[in-house]
Amino acid sequence: MASSLETGAFLDNDDLMFWGLAAMTAAERNFAEKEDQPSWLSLAQGVFDAQVSRWDETRCGGGMRWQIWPFHAGHTTKNAISNGGLFQLAARLGRYTENETCIRWAEKIWDWSTTTPLLKSDDWTIADTTSMENACQDHGDQRWTYNYGTYIAGAAYMYDLTNGAQKWKTAIDGLLGTTWRTFIAKDAMSEVWCEQTMSCDRNRDMFKGFLSSWLTFTATIAPYTASDIIPKSIGPP
Repeated sequence: MASSLETGAFLDNDDLMFWGLAAMTAAERNFAEKEDQPSWLSLAQGVFDAQVSRWDETRCGGGMRWQIWPFHAGHTTKNAISNGGLFQLAARLGRYTENETCIRWAEKIWDWSTTTPLLKSDDWTIADTTSMENACQDHGDQRWTYNYGTYIAGAAYMYDLTNGAQKWKTAIDGLLGTTWRTFIAKDAMSEVWCEQTMSCDRNRDMFKGFLSSWLTFTATIAPYTASDIIPKSIGPP
C-alpha cells in the first residue's frame, strides 16, 4: 500500500481530490497541526496545484481525465467527480484564501463542465462520465449522489464568496431540485443506480455520506437552503 501511495500508480484524479478536500476541511475547522508537518492548507493547495497542472485541453477544450496514467482504462474518460471535486476544492480555497487564481479556476471548471453532459444547466442533470473519443458529448447514464453533492457544495462556496451572485443561486436551486427528485423517495435517500438491485459495492456505499456532508456545508454557507435541506437530511420523525 505504501508504495502505491508514494508513486500514485493506483490513484485516480478523483482519489487525490478527496485527499485535498479532507485537508481543506481540516484547515477550515482549525484541526490540530504539528509544527514539523505541512499545514492542512498547504496540503490542500498542493493537491490543487497538482491537479490543475493536469487540466487537459488536448480534446474537449479542457477537463480533468478520470485516470492519471495512460496505461489505465479510463484515461480518455472525463468524469463528474474529478471535475466537480476540483471545482469544489478551487471554490473552497478561493473563499478561504481569497486567492484570485483559485477563484478563476473554480469559474473555469464550472463553465467548462456546462459545455459537456457532466453538468447540464438546461435541466440540471449530471452525467457520471463522458469520453474524449466523442468530443465529450456522449454520456454515461449512471446517476450518483456524490456527483451532485460536489457540484452543489462548490456552487454554495461560490455563492458565499460572491455575496449571493444569481449565477450560483440558480445553480444551487437547480441541482438541489434534481437531487430531491432523483435520490429522495419517501423521505429517504437512495443510491438509485445500485440499491434497488443490491449491487452497491463498498465505494458506492459511501456516496450518500459524501452527499450528506456536502449538503451540510451547503446549508451552513448558503443559509437560505437550510429549510429545504435539513428536513430531508433528518428524515421522517
